[in-house]
Amino acid sequence: MTTPTAWLNRDNTIDIALHDDGVLINHTLITRILLIFDSITIDSTATPTVFDMTNASKVVFKPGYAATLVIGAYDVGIITYDPSNPLGIYWGTSRIDVRQD
Repeated sequence: MTTPTAWLNRDNTIDIALHDDGVLINHTLITRILLIFDSITIDSTATPTVFDMTNASKVVFKPGYAATLVIGAYDVGIITYDPSNPLGIYWGTSRIDVRQD
């Protein structure tokens, strides 16, 4: 499996597709998403331009617009919120490399 690369100050994106018991969830129901890069948290509420949550099959993460990210390799924690899960769902971690050209 290839590790996604988040390019700083670029328009590259990373698609996040979440499955529950093997079934793709409806991503348009997500009201908030947190990506936790060690001590750096990217929050869709605080920085809505970093995420596109309008597609039912995925959330599009736009790392080039995340001003607080720094170069490194991270096991990124993913937490989503929706009306049925106001305390959030922790989806585990996914490896992401953050680079700058």
